[in-house]
Amino acid sequence: EAEDMHLKAIEIKERLFGSEDYEVALSVGHLASLYSYDMQKFAEAEKLYLRSIAI
Repeated sequence: EAEDMHLKAIEIKERLFGSEDYEVALSVGHLASLYSYDMQKFAEAEKLYLRSIAI
């Protein structure tokens, strides 16, 4: 459920602000944290952390 909410937030923010906006970076980072700490999806988390940093 939390994952779905983060994905939806990213989708909405990308549509409103563009994929390179600071708000998108924050949401991507939050999803990465969820993957890392709660779901142990470390490979996916790393990709998202790198995307967030790049923004």
